[in-house]
Amino acid sequence: MNRIGIDLGGTKIEAILLSSTNKVVERTRIPTNQQDGYEASLKG
Repeated sequence: MNRIGIDLGGTKIEAILLSSTNKVVERTRIPTNQQDGYEASLKG
């Protein structure tokens, strides 16, 4: 079974997909602008 991890931070949003053997399948990092607030990050 694959697992997903998501980090919603003030400077970035990061997501990772792990395989059932805990190997990284995919990793994505999107920088965010803390001054714009979380709503700007959610809008994309």
